[in-house]
Amino acid sequence: MENLYNIKLKRIYDDIKINDPEHINMPNFIGIKTQLYNKSITKDIENIKDIDINSDYFKIINGDTFLIYNNDKILSFQSNIQAKIMFDNPNDIFIDGTFYSAPKCIYQILTIRVNTSNSNKYFITCFILSLNKTEEIYKKIFYEINKNLIHKFKSKIYKPKRIHIDV
Repeated sequence: MENLYNIKLKRIYDDIKINDPEHINMPNFIGIKTQLYNKSITKDIENIKDIDINSDYFKIINGDTFLIYNNDKILSFQSNIQAKIMFDNPNDIFIDGTFYSAPKCIYQILTIRVNTSNSNKYFITCFILSLNKTEEIYKKIFYEINKNLIHKFKSKIYKPKRIHIDV
């Protein structure tokens, strides 16, 4: 398998956009990068409690909620489609944490990706905003994701075979 760290993110993103008809309406990479790194869009938010979780930003186009869990330390986001992809592909999940693009009031942004079993594509299946990086926080995050998947799919357990972490 080609080492993903040697591939430029822009090239991966643009290849998906160009070669996959489902993603033709995706914004270009530069537009997304600018929004991610422009911390002035969150200048009025000084604490996670200042985030209005009833805002339309927490809904997807069809009106479904995107927020699956929140408390004063964690916000977790996952659409129904992302949950289905995650639940249907339990072999490997990849967890990546970043600090650079996190707004001032957020310590870390975590993303969870899965590799679909019928292709070599990786899909982001969950976004998490966290106020710190502790074992307790990580346990709570994964407990809530697991609870959400079990509830949505009426299963007794969601147990990935392998978890790859870079946090």
